[in-house]
Amino acid sequence: MLVNTTIVVVDIEKFSRRDTSCQLRILDAFNVSMKQLVDILADKKISIEKKIATGDGLAIIVHLGPFFIFDLVEVIHHFIHDLKSHHEHIVCPLFDHKGWCNCKGHAYYNIRIGIQDGPVVAFTDINEEKNYAGTPVNLAFRIVDGARRNRVVVSQKIYTDITGFDASLAEKFVA
Repeated sequence: MLVNTTIVVVDIEKFSRRDTSCQLRILDAFNVSMKQLVDILADKKISIEKKIATGDGLAIIVHLGPFFIFDLVEVIHHFIHDLKSHHEHIVCPLFDHKGWCNCKGHAYYNIRIGIQDGPVVAFTDINEEKNYAGTPVNLAFRIVDGARRNRVVVSQKIYTDITGFDASLAEKFVA
């Protein structure tokens, strides 16, 4: 079945460079943060269809009308700002310099977020669970690969949809 969705991909930056014990600490902290994000989205009446763990992040599938896409982007932008504020007190020089470390005393991490929308195929996967496939899913993962640390990157389509709805919103985006 073809459905129109918005895909939000959250990637933990440089996750695979961490040792296993550090990865586990980071995943615990990341999961707490993602639950907070999900709660914030729910408070904003943004309905989440599916959360898919990716190993080093999360894909969130939401069904939005064009009028809610800016709300989604705005919520995620504020969430990243809050996460960055939390990291401002970091006292690990290695993490501060490289953006990652294997230190035992903390679970600091940076994230990158990519957002794309469009029609995807909803299907039942090997685990007998609803899943999604298609170009928007692939593009969301490619977009996040090009994102810088602690940034939200939206596709050109989403940017066009948002600024087509309200041209004054263009000033909120950085090229």
